[in-house]
Amino acid sequence: MIKRLDFLDKISSLKEMIIKRGNRASPQTVFGQMRGTVIAKDVTTGKVLFEKDNIIVLRGRVFALEKLFHDEITDSTVSLPSESPIYQSGLDRKVVAFGVGKGGADITNPFEPFAPEPNLVAGRMLADQIPFRYHDETRPDDGPLVHIPVEERDNYGGGISSGDGVDYMLKHFDQRDPSWVFSDDLNEVYKKIQLFITKDDCRTQPSNWINELGLYFALYDSANLDSNDCSIFQNYELFSRITFPTEYMSPEKEIAIEYRIYS
Repeated sequence: MIKRLDFLDKISSLKEMIIKRGNRASPQTVFGQMRGTVIAKDVTTGKVLFEKDNIIVLRGRVFALEKLFHDEITDSTVSLPSESPIYQSGLDRKVVAFGVGKGGADITNPFEPFAPEPNLVAGRMLADQIPFRYHDETRPDDGPLVHIPVEERDNYGGGISSGDGVDYMLKHFDQRDPSWVFSDDLNEVYKKIQLFITKDDCRTQPSNWINELGLYFALYDSANLDSNDCSIFQNYELFSRITFPTEYMSPEKEIAIEYRIYS
């Protein structure tokens, strides 16, 4: 017996596919909504640590529309959220850096990450962002954990004063300019971004683990550096966010991440 598939059957099949993929997004995601995929590997072993879909948060989608129509969203046109941080201005910004944190899972259940929130406060910041590096201005020669070597400084930015030094919360992509991947035959196009967490990154906290990651858009000028010759990211905001099972950052652990933004 042959059954003729109708529209409702197609929708049911689509929902089943989304559930199997572990994607909490709506069915529109499959039909081409801006979205992302993240693949993380242990550099030493080559083991895939996780692979999952990513959420382009509401602020990131708004920014994409602002760029597309060259028209910034304001309180005069819509009712913007009142919680901090508020939406910032700057059409000249671009997705240029990433950040990590340890607020993506409960400390008592580290391998079951929270579902990332796409909007409100949780969609505009990482839950518990941690620094990649700490530059201690009083101890200039004690190694990379308290002093960023000169040749690495322009990789880091988003500095926040902390004690006698600066916490650097953001890091440039491994390749500054993400590459295009395009196929007319497959009707597929995305930007491929390479991220890299070294054995000296994220080692400044008593609890050396990570379970959330986000891409940031900002205004960046290679000539605009802070007093430590590290990058300055102006008006940076969260573009996308992912949560994943906790990765403990052992002393020699390095993680390579391929991040794909589809449209």
